Amino acid sequence: MFLQKFTIPLVLVLSIAPAAALTDKNKSDCEQQTNPALKVATCTRILTGTNLPKDVQVFGHYHRGLGLLLQDKLDDAIVEFNKALQVDPTHARSYNSRGNAWRLKGELDLAIADFNEAIRIDPNFPFPYNGRAAAFYDKGDLDRAIADNTAVIRLNPTLAAPYNNRAIAWRDKGELDRALDDANEALRRDPKNVVGLFHPRRNLAHEGRPRSGAGRPGRGDPPRSA
Repeated sequence: MFLQKFTIPLVLVLSIAPAAALTDKNKSDCEQQTNPALKVATCTRILTGTNLPKDVQVFGHYHRGLGLLLQDKLDDAIVEFNKALQVDPTHARSYNSRGNAWRLKGELDLAIADFNEAIRIDPNFPFPYNGRAAAFYDKGDLDRAIADNTAVIRLNPTLAAPYNNRAIAWRDKGELDRALDDANEALRRDPKNVVGLFHPRRNLAHEGRPRSGAGRPGRGDPPRSA
């Protein structure tokens, strides 16, 4: 199965906001809450203030979008990412997460366009390469999927998932020795949790936490992405 790992925590520098809208606890809960419904509720509290600084608006809408994404409320998540991008058109993480939502809806060209924009804004951000690799795999473009997984490995060689993903693409191309080499590298980095490690909807505050789930049928082991 095609995997995708998102483990780099998001760090945003927030301006001082009205106490009713943003407290340290609300910010922490909004960013780190693992229960999707509670995440949405906490982020909504942040957004109820008046005259919110722009960075607080982006923070709230982005993380509320992640909570909705985890609940498979893809259209609502896209609305939240749209709002974040209306405030800050350079917010690479919102483009990346909206790309994930588009991919889950099967809108692969829209997904790739958003991943492209995230990469343009922040070429050292590994997650959109991972998402774009999954979208290319969905489209059957194995060479581009391999290239993007290679980019993820270059940016963060400690991750197991891109090695696993690239192994699957090599396997599908019939390059079994290369597939085995990459599978071994994935196992070396994460011996407990490689196969079935990640699912597209696991995109929470750290932009992807592991869970299993059904992927696209009809092409061997389907891709996983966030």
